[in-house]
Amino acid sequence: MAFHYLIIIPPINFTMSRIKNLYTYLITNRRADVEGWLEDYRAFSSDVATVREALNRGSRIEEEATFGGTSFAATGWPAFARRLLFEQNNGISSRGQSVLSGDNFEKFKKEPAFVTALTELIKAPAKESFTKYAAAWEAACQKHGGKRNPLLVNRTLAACTTTVSSTVNGAAFESVYRWLVGEGFIPELPNSDWYDRNVQVMEMLRTEFSEELEKSRKGEAGGKSEQLLSMFVWYIYENISNPFTLKKQVIKYGAPGTGKTYTAKLNTRLLFTIWQEKYGSAHPGLTCEECRDVVQFHPSYGYEDFIEGLRPVLTTEGQSRLVLQNGVFKQFCQRAGAWEIEVYNIPDVGPKLAEQWATLTMGQLRPHFASLLKHPSWVSIRLRGDAEKIADIVPPFFFIIDEINRAELSRVLGELMFCMEYRGVEGAIST
Repeated sequence: MAFHYLIIIPPINFTMSRIKNLYTYLITNRRADVEGWLEDYRAFSSDVATVREALNRGSRIEEEATFGGTSFAATGWPAFARRLLFEQNNGISSRGQSVLSGDNFEKFKKEPAFVTALTELIKAPAKESFTKYAAAWEAACQKHGGKRNPLLVNRTLAACTTTVSSTVNGAAFESVYRWLVGEGFIPELPNSDWYDRNVQVMEMLRTEFSEELEKSRKGEAGGKSEQLLSMFVWYIYENISNPFTLKKQVIKYGAPGTGKTYTAKLNTRLLFTIWQEKYGSAHPGLTCEECRDVVQFHPSYGYEDFIEGLRPVLTTEGQSRLVLQNGVFKQFCQRAGAWEIEVYNIPDVGPKLAEQWATLTMGQLRPHFASLLKHPSWVSIRLRGDAEKIADIVPPFFFIIDEINRAELSRVLGELMFCMEYRGVEGAIST
């Protein structure tokens, strides 16, 4: 079953490119969420640009005059270096788990070779100066016993130019890059590194949003800044490429009245619409509401309500008798797993195909279509290409549990306490 989870949404505009639609979903309609980061990003990158002008006029980076006209005018090089190299969040990105000790930071900013390489990077941020700066950082680490910090090295460059994005974590950016290549937005660049691929991605975005960038330069409405495009790459990582298909359960927590349920619904609508934009033609007319259930737990909620149980039912004679009935989650699972169940029931080969559900392709399933087609959507699904995965084509389903802490979970979930962690045919257990 395709359980997904995550962010917000307008109606689809098929006249726009897919990348512009994603920008609308992830940036435009979340502007209140991104505004704080954008303000910090612009402020610090503006300071760095002012420092660059001073350095290119012949100033030295340690001189107080270099920082005139910036927010570091009164504090100078020590505060600027701390913001650029050391702080947890410098306005461009956080440093995550990458750690530079305070002692090493103090030594780095006094290391002549390191300061020279940093100065050259700020003056002319490009592949050559970046490579020399990375080497200077490595040399300083070896000299002073520090650890390698590629994220911090990348972050320094991202503060100096929007030629690269603010996604400075190598693994995170690679995830975005692989997703963009897989979706056909960009061709894969052979023999390339983080720098080259970042340049490629940002060039693609600048080309796609050339009109909006020009409006921004002219101060016209509807403009988009390069900082926003840079931030867009990170939001692609957080919401799409990071891949949400692996986030089978997500817990939202916080004080009452902070909009957890409301945002959960918006999040699922975002993911559904992103899926719909690519695969919706195989399921015409399907809506997010049809693929989403919301249930609220309470102290008396039990296994019989959630999974299955004996319930009294009146016969035609008016007599009461107990009947085994499915609970809301089991009913939901039957809807979400309809396609997988049909594949499992294909004579002889069904169970083996179902074991491969996560990677099962149209090409593998096509010889068996005569045994399927009970679900009406198979008629449209069969038109997809052989390389496409069935698990991607079938709709994502979302189950939202509100007030989960109000119920006795072991009583409500039963064997799901096990099943939620051990899925698939091999993990099946009796109910």
